[in-house]
Amino acid sequence: MDKGSNYYQTFLSGDDSGMEALIREYSDGLTLYINTIVHDIHTAEDLMLETFIKLGVRRPADRGYSSFKTWLYTIGRNIALDYLRKHKTVQVPLDEVGELPDEAQTTLNSLITRERDEVVHRCMKKLGQTYYQALWLYYFEGFSTREIAALTGKTVHATQVRISRARQSLKETLIKEGFDYEDL
Repeated sequence: MDKGSNYYQTFLSGDDSGMEALIREYSDGLTLYINTIVHDIHTAEDLMLETFIKLGVRRPADRGYSSFKTWLYTIGRNIALDYLRKHKTVQVPLDEVGELPDEAQTTLNSLITRERDEVVHRCMKKLGQTYYQALWLYYFEGFSTREIAALTGKTVHATQVRISRARQSLKETLIKEGFDYEDL
């Protein structure tokens, strides 16, 4: 049973914190997915909420044929398609569509950034403690190599070498994970 299924079962057993956890976990991704269908971020947000309302009110059974996320996105997709049928929107060719509205672009960028950060953190944890610590202090805490050297009791040169080797090791780990290192 996956995390989403656990949250849903918690909700079905009478604990509203399960639904809160579902919304926190899946609302952004579901909104962006629905937006690919309806091409309007505000409508997508409304339909995302409708999806969770359907879960909360009707309490459909998750039969476990697929992951909870797949099941949830299928419900959202069906709600979006019903919306399109009812509202018969005019399809606009992609080349006539401008850029994403600032709000949608911001949401998309934050989601991409969060996913990228999760991959980087997961790969960093695979590094040895000294490499992990050096990269963390340098990139996330903003310490200079001189400050890191003072903290770790190493020379500045040794710290620079450690950071360089840690970057190389992280690059190799990211590539093994299928991540395009050049996007960082």
